[in-house]
Amino acid sequence: MTVILPNLVPAQVVGACLTRYYGILTSQWVPLGLATAAAGVLHGMFLGACRHLALHRPEYIRQTVLYKLACLQAVKDAISAGESTLSCATVATVMLLAYDEVRQHNGGPDGPTQQRAA
Repeated sequence: MTVILPNLVPAQVVGACLTRYYGILTSQWVPLGLATAAAGVLHGMFLGACRHLALHRPEYIRQTVLYKLACLQAVKDAISAGESTLSCATVATVMLLAYDEVRQHNGGPDGPTQQRAA
């Protein structure tokens, strides 16, 4: 599975990449989150859902922060475990966190959240 989010490309290309990303998310990451004991992937998916809901209903902002903290704690715990390799669930959690940052700060399908709040 390879997902590339290009820099400085036309909006149509970014849209196509995001459409592919959503397809991969629902077909591969959701089952991974449900099949593993690692809560980080599920927290990452809930983070994305709450981030979207927070655009329309500000009461979800607090829950968004809590899910982000839960993701960060899961990654910290995985790294602290001292294993020589990280699990697929940990890598997926990191990617969900990265996508959240890109979406929030650089504009994703919903645009930058900072500009909407202003």
